[in-house]
Amino acid sequence: MEESLGEKQPTEDQTDNGQEFQSPCRQVQRQHLHLMVELLRPQDDIRLAAQLEAARPPRLRYLLVVSTGECLSQETILLGVDFPDSSSQSCTLGLVLPLWSDTQVYLDGDG
Repeated sequence: MEESLGEKQPTEDQTDNGQEFQSPCRQVQRQHLHLMVELLRPQDDIRLAAQLEAARPPRLRYLLVVSTGECLSQETILLGVDFPDSSSQSCTLGLVLPLWSDTQVYLDGDG
């Protein structure tokens, strides 16, 4: 089938009606991201979220780099977020670490 000029073909992440199709893994990650954003204050922003290897499956762990977005001073913190399992509708903070100009962080094992 040929693509006519000016007509876009759906990408593999979209269905024919333009709605996004997401794999189950991607849906879980989006749900986790939504729950992690709910932990933050309105002025905070997630700059980076990385899923870590868990030492005890099925627990899931994420490391977040969060910027406070304060007007007078911009602060950055690391947050460790834990989910009991992939279908969990709640998460807890396991680590809160402010980053200063001389902070050194070494991650080993499950973070």
